[in-house]
Parts: sequence; structure tokens; C-alpha cells
Amino acid sequence: MDLGQSHKLFLDFVRTELNGKGGHYTGWIKIDGSRICNECSRHKRKTLYVMLKEGFRPFLKCFRASCDIKRYITRADFQAFGFNNKEAIKSLLDDTVSYNSKSERDASTGVPLVITDDVFDRVQQDYFEARTNVILDENAGIIFRVIPNLAEAIAETYEDNPEIVAKFGETKIKSNKHNITFATENYNMFFYRDIFAKDIKLKFSTGTTEPYRLYTSEKPEYLIVAEGVFDIINIYTKYAVVDDGVYIATGGIQAIFNEICNTYTQHIETIKNLVIFADSDIKLGENKYTYDKKFYNNLFKRLKETLGENAFQSIYLVYNKKSKDFGDMREEILPDKITIKGE
Repeated sequence: MDLGQSHKLFLDFVRTELNGKGGHYTGWIKIDGSRICNECSRHKRKTLYVMLKEGFRPFLKCFRASCDIKRYITRADFQAFGFNNKEAIKSLLDDTVSYNSKSERDASTGVPLVITDDVFDRVQQDYFEARTNVILDENAGIIFRVIPNLAEAIAETYEDNPEIVAKFGETKIKSNKHNITFATENYNMFFYRDIFAKDIKLKFSTGTTEPYRLYTSEKPEYLIVAEGVFDIINIYTKYAVVDDGVYIATGGIQAIFNEICNTYTQHIETIKNLVIFADSDIKLGENKYTYDKKFYNNLFKRLKETLGENAFQSIYLVYNKKSKDFGDMREEILPDKITIKGE
């Protein structure tokens, strides 16, 4: 029995015998933990989580404050669950790899989002494709962390947390598929946009906040920054395609400085180049735009003072001369690249 067969066998067991829910995108499946967690047997909601991603060793986590289950699965755990296929167990323990340090840290801290519905509505698919020229299928949903129905996922995940449910109820987020929602890497910060009510555009957090990031390498040499999520997706797929980059959507112009400093610090040993895709907030005439030179001149000055003269080998600023940003392929886009430092 190979690893793929072993993974599928255990996944089917988790869904049927342990009442597993979710698992889409994040890999986290919400299960009945009463067979293994002493806390679960004493509570009405017997919630334990198992992270199941093919090729990686299953990871267990109970999010009750009084429970210390936070570990990779063991032979004893398989036995307690009632999963007794010895060949599959051997493969899942011996042929898998552990998560990297960041993934392991995320796996053992914040409550994972339970996504039981991974099907996109035609309205969502058409809107996403119009803005990006990318087809919104299952693969794109995983890569860009697009959630079909955030309200449903929040209700499923936090059904026994009235504080978060109440906080979510105060937002304008609707339980339908007439919106686009993007998640950060740890799936506890969400960027929501109503497709038909264009004034409804907001962020919602259930834990530690962080910007929206995409990576093409775990050791990036390029730090590529824009304001909006759609901007950074189009930059990632079309306007700055590099094999060794980290792409960041800051969520607004005022957050650019902090996010550059934070990300540079995290990857200080590898990052060499900074590329900023600025919004063109200043309209000069019909189909003629430019960026806020005063703001960016001050930004580069602050970065030099904070990170040092030699933090980056090269710095570039790119703006769209024909419309306000890079986030909508229906608009005319003509990039203009300015060298701030380097050749």
C-alpha cells in the first residue's frame, strides 16, 4: 500500500467513523474527539481537530484551554481512534514528512477554519475571472485562498464560541455566494468584498492579524508589495513573475511601511530586492494617472533610516499610467517602472 492509498483510507475513516467535517484548503478536519481527548468526553461539543494533508504526518490539536493535545499522531492515537490497518499506519508514520516551523506553529495555535463547502458559484467565478483572467476552479481557490462562503465557515468553526459569533453578526457579511473572500495564510484574517454591493468591502479577524501573502519560494529574494489582494494576484500571475518572491497585499497605503519592515525582518538573510506596485491615486486627465510622489519619497526615506542603506540591493516602484491600480483586468493597464536604487 502506497502513501496515497494510506492517506485516502485514513481520510475516509475520519469522515465516516469520526464524523469529520471540513478539510478543504486548510487540511483541518473537525472530528469527534471523545475517543482520545479526556476533555471532550466531559463537554457537549466533543471537538478535536486533525490536520490531514497528503504527504505530511497527521497533526492533532484540541483547542480547549484545559487540554494539552498538540502533537503529531502516534500509533497509540490510531489505536484509540479504532483505525487498525497496520500497513496504512506504517506508511502514514514512516513515509510522511513534518511541517515546516511556521506551518507547525500555525497548526498548534489559532483555531483552524472549518470549510465544508468548496464549490464556487458562477457569479463568483465570473467576477474573479473578469478581474484576474484566471479561472476560479478548485486549484485557484487553494492557491489564492478564496473561501466560497465565509459566513457558513465561521458558523461551523465557532459554533461554541458566542463571542466570535456575535462579533461576526455585527458585520455586513452575508451567508451567500455573491461575494469574494480571501484568507491569510493562517486563515484567521479575511478580506471580504460583496460583488453586487460595491460599498461593502471589509476585513474580519478571528485571531492574530497578518497581511495577505503569496510565496514562490520559502527563501525569497524579491519582496513585492501592493495594496489590494486583486492587485497582488495580478502582479503574481502577470506583472512580476519571479521564482523566488514573497508577494504582499498590505490592505492599504498606511500599512506599507510596517509590512515591508516586518517581512524583511522575517527573511533578512535572503531578501535582496524590493518592488512596490503603487496605486495611481492622482488623476492627471482622461486615462492618465500617477502615484503619490510625496508619500513614496517619504516612505523610501523612512525605510533607509529604519532598515539601513544596504537593506536592499535594488528598489523599484511601478505604477499604472492608464488607471488607478493593477487589480482589475477589465481596466486599461500600462505599467511604468521607476528605479529608486540599483541598475
